[in-house]
Amino acid sequence: MPEEQLKLFINEERDRSVINVGIKHLEAEELQTFITETKEYVADNKPDDISATITGKAVVDVEMVTALTTGRYKMTLLGMGLVFLVLLLIYRHPIKAFIPLLPIVFIVGWSGGVMYLFNIDYTPLTATLGALIIGIGTEFTILIMERFYEERQKGSKRQEAIITANEKMGKAIFASALTTIGGFSALLISDFVILSNFGMMTLVNISFALLSTIIVLPAILVILDRFVRTKSDEGTEIVTG
Repeated sequence: MPEEQLKLFINEERDRSVINVGIKHLEAEELQTFITETKEYVADNKPDDISATITGKAVVDVEMVTALTTGRYKMTLLGMGLVFLVLLLIYRHPIKAFIPLLPIVFIVGWSGGVMYLFNIDYTPLTATLGALIIGIGTEFTILIMERFYEERQKGSKRQEAIITANEKMGKAIFASALTTIGGFSALLISDFVILSNFGMMTLVNISFALLSTIIVLPAILVILDRFVRTKSDEGTEIVTG
């Protein structure tokens, strides 16, 4: 072998060498399995006085994808925890801080179900959707909740307050959600599968956020309102918690 080519595979001291292995394209899980089995095979068959390391772009790619996708639960929980702390500082009431997040918990579960049904794998982009929907979804839920408690402070009953809140804030929330959906829809035409899947799941999650805010949140507000001190149904004023 010519000297210039030999340098690509062995160093000048002749105590280290590189063996290149060409493989076909594999999905992340298949590639992870292949790398794991290769490491086991090399460890079982190499001489004791030789050390071997499996490395290369494929190994780096697998480690990066694994680190991002397996950390999605931590990212989602951390995001919810930070939002709860901020709302708790603002409202100084644990129930009012918890209410905007409860519909988001449902959305995260629904989103995972959709990905399972349509066989969409988690990627570094889709793994961030939990944190993304927390930011978008809580904006919607806070708007409805604030208007609901404004009406309650005026002395409205629960049902009247939630109807007014949906009537007054629903149009603004619909407009915000639809413009966001329109912006992310551009990703659907991407030839890059990871981007198109991210675009589709973003649209699904925003749609879930809209439905959850308009349909699920009112029920939550009516149920948990008894734990938040406002003007009573009889009209007697009580100090706000």
